[in-house]
Amino acid sequence: FGMRAEENGWRKATGIFLRNEYSKFVLSCFRLTYYKQEPVPDNFITARQLLIRNLADYIRSHSQLHWSAAPAMFRLGRKKIDFTDIAEAFYDKTGELLWIEMHFDTSRENFSLLTSEQIRDALRRMVININKLRVSECGDQGRVLAGRLRRWARRVPGYSYGARHELKNLVERLLTATFIHCELLPRDPAAMRGRRLSSPNLRKYRNPGWGVLNVIARYTPDFREADLWVQFHHVPVDGMPMQELLADLKQSWGCAGVLAYPALSSPAARPEILYAGNRLFRNRFFIDFEPMLALRRELNAKYVTLMEGPATVAGMLIWGLAQHRFFRNCKMLFPVDSEPKSGNPAERELSLVFIRAGKYIDRSNPLDGFLNFQKEFNQRLWHTRKGSSESYELLELYSMIHPLFYQIALRLMPGSMSEFVGSMGLSILRNADVFISPLSDLQVNGFMTIGDLTHPTEDGGTAGAVSSCGTRDQIRFYQEAMTDLARNYRRFLERQP
Repeated sequence: FGMRAEENGWRKATGIFLRNEYSKFVLSCFRLTYYKQEPVPDNFITARQLLIRNLADYIRSHSQLHWSAAPAMFRLGRKKIDFTDIAEAFYDKTGELLWIEMHFDTSRENFSLLTSEQIRDALRRMVININKLRVSECGDQGRVLAGRLRRWARRVPGYSYGARHELKNLVERLLTATFIHCELLPRDPAAMRGRRLSSPNLRKYRNPGWGVLNVIARYTPDFREADLWVQFHHVPVDGMPMQELLADLKQSWGCAGVLAYPALSSPAARPEILYAGNRLFRNRFFIDFEPMLALRRELNAKYVTLMEGPATVAGMLIWGLAQHRFFRNCKMLFPVDSEPKSGNPAERELSLVFIRAGKYIDRSNPLDGFLNFQKEFNQRLWHTRKGSSESYELLELYSMIHPLFYQIALRLMPGSMSEFVGSMGLSILRNADVFISPLSDLQVNGFMTIGDLTHPTEDGGTAGAVSSCGTRDQIRFYQEAMTDLARNYRRFLERQP
């Protein structure tokens, strides 16, 4: 009938199914020389101020970060923000928020009618409410916090009309600010190496509002380097553009080198498990992918024509996961960049490839099964990037449906919704040092993310950091399946009885 979607299908889906705290993703940026060309700071206060000042300048000059989530009745949207404020959060050992120090956007006119004490009063009110919500374990903390602060701004006595208007603007700026927490790494070298690669507790250090960024900064004891763990709200932004921004940040600021992973045989390489909320967990472990990558090179040398393209890392991982009993009948979701409809390369769009790798397993001739799978996967990748695949059209059609119907379908038919778009997911950012997995409401069998597969280790080898998110059993299955496919992929392709 000539009807077209007004919004990219993936962008709308994120606002409906990626609203929880565990649906945000995290990227790391290690060994930054955050002071750029200035002298190395000699104390923690100077180091914090210098990092925040330079980070504010960087955010201000990159419009890709000028977003926040925007709550609506049945979904989260996204909106452009005019101010790039940074809120520095200070916590005690128990995780209680002590105070917030605001670093307001210096490129814009700030508050002329509010006094310093009135601004501090608003910050104290925010701290009190954040701590109350932390204790209550409220499920939708951002929405509740926003409601409480806005009601307080409307009712608090003693403000003129103009000052109250500025107070309401202050509340909105607090809710859309970038949050940052700074800490020092241990002085002991062994403890420092272990701490640098340990994932931050994002249930403790969180952005309580709708801002796109939440940063955990860790300084070496001599203040020469800073490691950034950057949590991104998945509704306004996606992984690949944000990883490109972090690579640009490292290039423009400077970097002291690569932070090697621990030797895989050492105790420091033990898997890390963190609670993500809602009975879900995150698991981070290191895997040596070199045997699988060597096999990939051989397959590409022999069968690139039969596969109508190369054996991709994503394809090999998806087919390898299907060899595990838990993943055999699961439908996999894999996000890919697609060409924007406007033709402007700056307007990035994302779409999804769905595939059930278990359908292609051939017990009598496993190699043929893999080649047929990779051929189909390559075709779906190409068509999705061009915006002509079934999955791309499906997402575009979904984007024309009111979000209320998604919520009804998700509650009445959760299994059917997962069957449409995949019950498990995989995302790969090949240049990421550590990529901590998000999880949507649809991937009932979990989600897995992988960064650089050939990152150097301390003993001279290479490894990749794998992160999975799901229930306790699911994250165990991901680790079992990934360990097996990395070591035994050749066995998967051998003839079986």
